Amino acid sequence: MGKNIHWRVIPLIKKPRKSLQFLYHRMKSEIAYRYPFEFAPAPFELIFFLTYKCNLSCSFCGQRKKDVGYISKLPKGMTDSEVSVDVLKILLDELSPEKTELTLCGGEIFFYRDWKKFLDYAFKKGFRITIITNGTHLPENAEYFVDNRLNRLTVSIDGPERVHDRLRGKPGLYSDILKGLEKIISLRKTINTGYPLIWINCTVSNLNQGHLLEFYNSVKSITFDKICFQHIFHLNKKTLETHDSIFKSLFEMECYDWRGYLDNLEGLSVDLLHKELAELKSINDPRILVIPDFTEYEIHEYYKNPDFRSTTYQWKCKGPWRSVYVLPDGTVTPCCFYKAGNIRYNSFKEIWNGKPIRKFRNQLRKLSVFPVCYTCPVLYRY
Repeated sequence: MGKNIHWRVIPLIKKPRKSLQFLYHRMKSEIAYRYPFEFAPAPFELIFFLTYKCNLSCSFCGQRKKDVGYISKLPKGMTDSEVSVDVLKILLDELSPEKTELTLCGGEIFFYRDWKKFLDYAFKKGFRITIITNGTHLPENAEYFVDNRLNRLTVSIDGPERVHDRLRGKPGLYSDILKGLEKIISLRKTINTGYPLIWINCTVSNLNQGHLLEFYNSVKSITFDKICFQHIFHLNKKTLETHDSIFKSLFEMECYDWRGYLDNLEGLSVDLLHKELAELKSINDPRILVIPDFTEYEIHEYYKNPDFRSTTYQWKCKGPWRSVYVLPDGTVTPCCFYKAGNIRYNSFKEIWNGKPIRKFRNQLRKLSVFPVCYTCPVLYRY
């Protein structure tokens, strides 16, 4: 089945109906990709950036990096422009029959003014929902998540207490997150449910290298479902310039969203990083995931060679055939802030297979990947 999807399929083995839905959708999107169709079946996953607002100042955040993060480059007022919950409900009505899964992120989703109204409606319509959060609002929402059987809660923790709090810029945050997780786990046990699944996501970088094994040991006793060590997205100037040149030529647009990830590996020891990840995998805890799960050679190439091409993962981005993003202002984008349409003005079905997104898919299929893709997590998911 390939390295790209095993971590998605394995959790579904105990859910035959959901497994069949996943595999059926994957088959349809694979056919759409392989043959000269610019059209795609309804997306398997829709990722909502509900808001750009956030209550933390993370030192490695490419979104908010001073002067170059894409949020700082957005037109004045756009960071506060958020689509109404009524418009989002119309979108959910369209997607409900398609069994599309929802992932909610930001910013921090709890700063979207109507996040609970949106979730209430999504739960009512039967969507499987994943929330990605920095963990600052877990305790007060624990009962809500458990009572509504949220499918998955992904919490970002980037090291042991002193490291995480330093990287996130908030003393006491690590402790607060663990208290919130413990409350959710206790509630799950009380009502005898396995939901929400709890995933801990650790972004591996030069800022937490040397602390990954210590971090795992500090949380391993918690009843979480997965702990994911994910390689950081990074770029060099040459790759970014090549990417911008291609996008200006093909789409007459400039990409702002990658500049915050430029040259962000100062002090990284690839040898140390590989050693730590190898030690983690040797523990044989089935909860541990490394994404992408590279060989030793690939790890070195991934961090040092801007022309890197994986030999153990397929080298074709199929994301725009299987998933799509909705930005806070309602813009629909397959990637790279490419504007395929806006749900304020058009139905999702019109946008999903409209002329702009079909052009994007066609050009991506011809190239297999764009220059910035080689360190993007989406490439290694599909």
